Amino acid sequence: MNPNNYTNTYTLLKIYGWVNKLLTKRKLYLLYIAISLLGFLVPIFLPLFMFVFPTIFLIKIRKSNFLFSLIILSGLNILLFIFVLGTADLVKIPLNQDFIASINLFFGLLILTLSRRHKLVFIDPPDHTNNLVPVIAIYLLFVVAFVVRVLSIKEFSTPILHDPIAHSLWAKSIAQNESIDFFYSPGLHLIVAFLYKATNISIPYILNIVTNSFNALSVLTWGLVTLMITRNKIMAVMVSLFMFIIPIPSMLYVNSGKNALIFAIMIAPIIFFAMNEYYKKPKLQNSVLLFVSLAGLFLIHYPTFGYIFLIALSFTALSIPLVNRLICRGNLLFSWRKNLYLSTSVLLFVIVWFMFQTKQNPDNLVPINYGRILHVTPALIKQSFLGNYTEFKNFANSFSTWYIPVFGVALLYLVGQQKNKIWAVTMILVFWILSTPLIIRIFGLDTFTIIRETGLLLFFQAFTMAVALTISLLWPKHRLSIITRSFYILTILVVVLFSALLQYTTYKKTSTALETVNRYDLKAYQWINDNNINGNFIINETRAKNNIIYPTDGGMWLPVYTKNDVTANFLRFSENSTKQTYRLYENLKNNTHLYKSLNSLINLGYVYYYADQPVFGTELDKTIFNDTGTLIYKNKEVSIYKLNRYMKQ
Repeated sequence: MNPNNYTNTYTLLKIYGWVNKLLTKRKLYLLYIAISLLGFLVPIFLPLFMFVFPTIFLIKIRKSNFLFSLIILSGLNILLFIFVLGTADLVKIPLNQDFIASINLFFGLLILTLSRRHKLVFIDPPDHTNNLVPVIAIYLLFVVAFVVRVLSIKEFSTPILHDPIAHSLWAKSIAQNESIDFFYSPGLHLIVAFLYKATNISIPYILNIVTNSFNALSVLTWGLVTLMITRNKIMAVMVSLFMFIIPIPSMLYVNSGKNALIFAIMIAPIIFFAMNEYYKKPKLQNSVLLFVSLAGLFLIHYPTFGYIFLIALSFTALSIPLVNRLICRGNLLFSWRKNLYLSTSVLLFVIVWFMFQTKQNPDNLVPINYGRILHVTPALIKQSFLGNYTEFKNFANSFSTWYIPVFGVALLYLVGQQKNKIWAVTMILVFWILSTPLIIRIFGLDTFTIIRETGLLLFFQAFTMAVALTISLLWPKHRLSIITRSFYILTILVVVLFSALLQYTTYKKTSTALETVNRYDLKAYQWINDNNINGNFIINETRAKNNIIYPTDGGMWLPVYTKNDVTANFLRFSENSTKQTYRLYENLKNNTHLYKSLNSLINLGYVYYYADQPVFGTELDKTIFNDTGTLIYKNKEVSIYKLNRYMKQ
């Protein structure tokens, strides 16, 4: 053996020893405080609060559970970060760099003080020593998902489609105003705003990378948390695999954006982990952990919170002694009363947040419709079974859409932990029977309808778990031969590689085809900012579908990159003012009441025309601006006209 190998090994061991000494709890406390102080001066340190500190001190991290701890640590920190900022906004504390640094310092000093008297560690992820193969498989699937969903779009300046415009504007509002001045779940926007503050990278680009990173991370969180809770190796790997290959959520980016929902899907398993910790040991610290997690999820995506909260209530119902013995075979040991107290406290937080936000921002409400959740009432049940087929069908659709995902996820996590195969098979059959109406319904729907119903989207998660659990129940218990194992592994590899290639090319192709902002648009935005152009813009192409008005050219991003508004601002996609400007725009496009419509737009403050190549349809005829406009900027693909009132009508 080469003597240099001994030297290299000795050096590595020495470095490992230094790192091990450095990462003692006390030194980590001091490092945390030092980083908190640096956060006042250097914004780049602020994201550490989101992803690393302070819950690192609450988790018992060992070599044997490091890969589990890593994902739990990041998830809980994100939830804590969002909860702290959402709560601070209620009492009108400015959400700026100094506040984040102060919170960092506060947590550091608090933890350092409490650690002298109390044992702070109360989260102890299980060892993965005996589960190393499935854990590595899940991490490898995540790496592939990250390459496919993030690296494929890293060269594009903005996300595709229209939802990201609204999310970017909300993040810009937080970054500029240091407060949440809109009524929508602000979790994603808080993260994007503070990453923008820390890095000074454009908000749309951060939103694009963060959303797709969360999409890739869902493969990791769902697989690892399933393994931690159920200890079912086959089920965990299959959950991760199906989260990678099924169209929802893997293709949500291509079909609709759904940025906040993608974030919520990724973080939901962390909530299940917090639930599991609380249900195993319903102590005060675990109830606080679950409360913060649920409140954080509410601030990320309130429809998903509604489902997860109903799952918590499902566990409460399943823990009632009689139900526990009949359905769960006595496996739920926590007190249903304590769970009810916790649920009540979470509801109280939600109500208070709603009240404060509606009072502070009465003109910025994003409508919430939970009416369909309440469709399954005793009266409807009675009408459904005693009435005609149509009433029964409506009942079945409503029940399956809103309650099967809730009941399914709660039950499947319980079933996955069971060693009694007969009971597990019975429960999974019950799930498949109850899900049949919804599965039939989904096959008859188009993508646009599916992406508009959160219930249908979240059903895919329950469906994924059900398929994975079914496979694990059918999986042979005896040791497989080398040939059989090789066949299974080869089949999975082929499926993964085929899906990866399909997703990568789809992401790339779709992002290229629907690219609305290129370097020429960015140059035009920069010119507008440099020359302090005041006034709003008529944009080149706008469409209307299902009462939604949306633009399709680079001008639609002007409100994000500049201070100027546009005729079809997607933040106001269905407001009367947008419908008014859209009617005037249609007159320009169809050469109907041309000059009267142009003057009306100028009266409304739209005094510039942004001429860019639209993604869909046809652009406005530029010749109509020969008599009424002056060309003030032009590059290879973008022209900007200053409009003048047409006097001869």
